[in-house]
Amino acid sequence: MKSTLRRATIAAFAAGLASCTTAAEPPPFLVVIPDPSCTLEVNGRTVSMNELRFLAQVERKSRKTARIVSGSELPYRCIGGVIYTLQSEGFELVDFLGKGLKRR
Repeated sequence: MKSTLRRATIAAFAAGLASCTTAAEPPPFLVVIPDPSCTLEVNGRTVSMNELRFLAQVERKSRKTARIVSGSELPYRCIGGVIYTLQSEGFELVDFLGKGLKRR
């Protein structure tokens, strides 16, 4: 009797855990702007704005978020077009990690 109860409890607990698990969100689509020259890098490769648009269309199928990363202060003109492109391609969230933006 105790064994049957123990198995039923374990089965119910396992079923509860299984119903709570969700697929992990994939990491954000990364766009790197390494310096103030406003060059764009995706997966270590320099890309144009048109190439970024195409890559964003492909990546949006499996991701909801995009991240712009910079190692130096940038003029806003460097990231403004990137933000617009990523949002227009359907990313729900576009965030920015970097040292900041230069104001002129």
